[in-house]
Amino acid sequence: MYGFINTCLKSLVIEKYGEETWDLLRIKTGVQDTFMTYEVYKDEITLQLVDKACQMLGVSPEAVLQQFGEYFFEFCKRSGYDHMLRTLGGNLYEFIANLDALHSYLSLSYQAMNAPSFRVEVNDDGSMHLHYYSDRRGLCHIVPANIAQRVTCCIIPPPGRVTSS
Repeated sequence: MYGFINTCLKSLVIEKYGEETWDLLRIKTGVQDTFMTYEVYKDEITLQLVDKACQMLGVSPEAVLQQFGEYFFEFCKRSGYDHMLRTLGGNLYEFIANLDALHSYLSLSYQAMNAPSFRVEVNDDGSMHLHYYSDRRGLCHIVPANIAQRVTCCIIPPPGRVTSS
């Protein structure tokens, strides 16, 4: 994974649990304190950070990954991707349908990127069915239950009440 992802995880830990927690997590996993945004790091580093964070905080990997998913959009916005995210569509369907195009564009800068793929279907009742494809096992909990709420509330202004299914 790129350093951007690990930097996001570091920022999440510091904001939610404090600098001391990050320092302890970093020491227990033996990882460096800073990550280079465009440098590729082994996936094991990220997974090891998640695993140790679970042990330290007494929560499941799913809970940590869901927190990461909730935090990721805000981190991207603060990291200068706000305008880019807003151009993906005027509604949730368009946004999700354009995520693969965003990943293709980002792969110009992140050339070794192994991004997930998304496909969305609108059901007869108007709800959406999200398909998530990734070569990386165990990271699926980043996306579900968070994407609709975070994207809709943070990127696309809701016309009324926000619901997710």
